[in-house]
Amino acid sequence: KEEVALEAARYISEGQAIALDSGTTSLELARVIRQQFRSLTVVTNSLTIANELADAEGITLVLTGGIYNSEEKAFLSDMATLILSHISIDTLFLTTCGISVERGITYQRTDDIIIQSRLMEASDRTIVITDSSKLGVNSLVRMCGIDRVSMVITDSHAPADRIRAFRKAGTKIVIPRGNRQASPA
Repeated sequence: KEEVALEAARYISEGQAIALDSGTTSLELARVIRQQFRSLTVVTNSLTIANELADAEGITLVLTGGIYNSEEKAFLSDMATLILSHISIDTLFLTTCGISVERGITYQRTDDIIIQSRLMEASDRTIVITDSSKLGVNSLVRMCGIDRVSMVITDSHAPADRIRAFRKAGTKIVIPRGNRQASPA
C-alpha cells in the first residue's frame, strides 16, 4: 500500500484540492502527503485520515461530517455528502474492495458507495488506488463501471494478465516506477 501511495503522490500538485476516502491505502497516501506537500486541501470522510493530517503544516483539512461509523472510523450516510455539492475537488483517490473489467468498482457494503459516489461527482478526475490483490475481484455491491475512472494505480505485484485485461478495456493502469510494465506519467 505504501508503494501505491508513493506512486499516487506523483499525480498531486501543490495547491490542489484532493479527496481521500476512508480506505487503508488512502491512509498511506495521507502519510505521504504529510511528508511531501505544504500547500494542499484534503477533503475526507475518514476520522483516521483527519487525525493524520490535523496538524500537518500547509494542509487545509475539510471533513464531510455526517454520521460516524466506528467500525469504519469514517463518516458515512447521505448527511456526509451535504458539503460535497458546494466544493470542487481536483482529484479523488478512491479505494475499493474490488475492481474488474466486467463489474467495475465494487464494495462489500452499500454505505461505502454513498460517500464515494458523491466524492466522485465533486471531482474532476478519479484515480483508483489499490493493491494488486483487488484487481479482477468482484465484491458484493457495484458502484460504477471502470469507464468512470481516469486511471488505476496498483503495486508492482500485479499479475500481467490482469493488467492486460484492463488495458485492453481502455483503462490506464499505472505501476510504480522501476517495474517493466509501468505506464508513463
